[in-house]
Amino acid sequence: MYVRPEENSAWERRGLTVFDVHGDLAEAVTNLAPRQRTNDVIVFDAASDNVVPFNPLACYDPARVDQVTSGVVSAFRKRFDSSGPLRLIAWYGVDTALAASFATVTIDAGTSCAMALKSRSRAIISDFTAGEYLFSPAGVAHRAAGILAAQTTPLVTRSGELLGMMSTHWARP
Repeated sequence: MYVRPEENSAWERRGLTVFDVHGDLAEAVTNLAPRQRTNDVIVFDAASDNVVPFNPLACYDPARVDQVTSGVVSAFRKRFDSSGPLRLIAWYGVDTALAASFATVTIDAGTSCAMALKSRSRAIISDFTAGEYLFSPAGVAHRAAGILAAQTTPLVTRSGELLGMMSTHWARP
């Protein structure tokens, strides 16, 4: 998961919200919490037997749906320059060396994240062993980590503001 960098990290100042339907990304993110912030972590686990009913998007007045949705999005929106870099804040199942080499991604990085950052739409690299990726630094790094294909989906508000990215990687093209 990539987000826009802030002057201070998300854990130091403004916090972080993660919606994770499977639970493994949320676990990885909470493990990244600094010791001084572990008491600030709140996890809503819908699979738990002791679930507290909470739906931040619940709205019974159709005339207010946009207002409620906008309020939820603004709760975790970051302000940024739309051409600035993305910072990797969480990963799961990806080689640590690869994560370190792409800790910050700019629009010219040659990755699916860079493509999605530029286009504001889903980007797919179907084969890191072919074409322009054969000798590119991004292609070499991904192949060294055993990744031969990738896709990135940008998280964009209705108004077009980029909140972050979610990427998936595969060992086969």
